[in-house]
Amino acid sequence: MTRSPRHPAGLRAAWRSLGTTTPRPRRLAAVAVAAVATLGLGAASAASLGVVSTSLAAGSAAVTSCQNQAPVTAALVSQPTGSGFTTTAVDLSGINPNCVGQQYRLSVIGASGPIVEVTGQVPSTAFRTGSFPAVGTRSIVRVDVVMHS
Repeated sequence: MTRSPRHPAGLRAAWRSLGTTTPRPRRLAAVAVAAVATLGLGAASAASLGVVSTSLAAGSAAVTSCQNQAPVTAALVSQPTGSGFTTTAVDLSGINPNCVGQQYRLSVIGASGPIVEVTGQVPSTAFRTGSFPAVGTRSIVRVDVVMHS
């Protein structure tokens, strides 16, 4: 009996005693199980990334808000023009004292997306944002404000 380099005689005899002449189906099953386990381990590793509020990574983190449930009030600072009104700043009020000193980003949003964005530091619980290029007041759909450290 000649020995195959792939299947030593003893191993071949063991496979025959199990009713099969080749280990391929079981080998394929073992490879499939190993692949699924590897993919599962990769997903589990990604799901357990440590993320904190001061870093950027895949995942999520609970970030404590400086603003409680009370809403921040935004009032447009507008001037009349020949064809209507233009807005050049926004007055923000109702800001929690815990937010003073943090950074803010205010986005003036139109029907097709952001029109202008202003950033700065929150100086007090009520303040006027920095001036921005005049925007037609009728084109403003909403104002978004984000405060962060």
